[in-house]
Amino acid sequence: MFLPGNPAIDCGTHWCGGPDFGVEILSPGDRARDKRPFYAAVGVRELLIIDRDPWQVELYRLQHGQLVEADRVLPGVPPVASQVLPVTFGLIAAAPRPLVEIAHLTDGRRWRI
Repeated sequence: MFLPGNPAIDCGTHWCGGPDFGVEILSPGDRARDKRPFYAAVGVRELLIIDRDPWQVELYRLQHGQLVEADRVLPGVPPVASQVLPVTFGLIAAAPRPLVEIAHLTDGRRWRI
């Protein structure tokens, strides 16, 4: 997500520079965590990683040029708030799998996926 004021340049077919906020959903054998140095180098301010084995949500923040883990959410644990977007991310216990819940901090809207 590119927010107003982001220094990335819209080249029409692509952006030159990183988004303010990124999301990776891990698949088996995925190496998204290994890409954190790349995301940091292009200036991604926050990166959300959704891991499905075991189910957890990891939020990384850019600090001193590196994306470092800010918080980790498991089912039943309080959600984590983004510092870039006005939302929280949590995991709601459900069958057959937990649901990722995104809650808007200012108007109370909630989305479960």
